[in-house]
Amino acid sequence: MVEAMHDNLGDSFTADDMARTAVFSKYHFIRLFRQTTGVTPGRFLAALRIQEAQRLLLATDLSVAEISQRVGYASVGTFSSRFKLRVGLSPSAYREQACSSGTA
Repeated sequence: MVEAMHDNLGDSFTADDMARTAVFSKYHFIRLFRQTTGVTPGRFLAALRIQEAQRLLLATDLSVAEISQRVGYASVGTFSSRFKLRVGLSPSAYREQACSSGTA
């Protein structure tokens, strides 16, 4: 399941869908996933999406809107607010800071 998340970040994943794929009840799947990874499937997926967004912001010239869609967010506003909550900067500020410090 983790590999599927990595390979398909732009896809919609629900706990029900993941549990069905793993042939478990939703609650059993969430419990097992948390025991294995330390976090719920939703938090794990959110972290993967933000990590990939960080990579794309530094490695490409894609717009923030394009990146948000590629990593599975339908709304740029939701993507930007979740990115800022996790990283501490907006996606644009993150890119600008990296470019000005020479890490991009």
